[in-house]
Amino acid sequence: MIYVLALLIFAVLVWLGRRAATNPRNEWRAAAGLIGVGCVVAGAAASLRGLWVAGAVLLGAGLSLSLIARRAPLPFTGLSDAEARRVLGVSADAGSEQIQAAYRERMRTAHPDQGGDAAVAKRLNAARDRLLKPRRP
Repeated sequence: MIYVLALLIFAVLVWLGRRAATNPRNEWRAAAGLIGVGCVVAGAAASLRGLWVAGAVLLGAGLSLSLIARRAPLPFTGLSDAEARRVLGVSADAGSEQIQAAYRERMRTAHPDQGGDAAVAKRLNAARDRLLKPRRP
């Protein structure tokens, strides 16, 4: 039974590793959660066999990894004009059409529905909004 669980965890980790190029942050969060669950199961099994110290260590490690995987991303602060231009890759004299074209191009790969990262998409949205929306004094 434990070998089947280990093989399943290994297969999922290999699958996540192959997908890491598209969205490494979310993939490693998923891997940390999976390893955490595996440690909790192994800790419970070790405790049932009378290996109290090993069980406690595995349970602690599993709970820690599971909490790390569930941690919310850091809140996004704001962007200056220079940072927004750097994020979108446009020059200081770029017009609204160029900014919108750069935004669309980068969003094609950064959008979460296309396998991108939600944090990157949020940063691109903030950069576009900063450069295109009129500012209030």
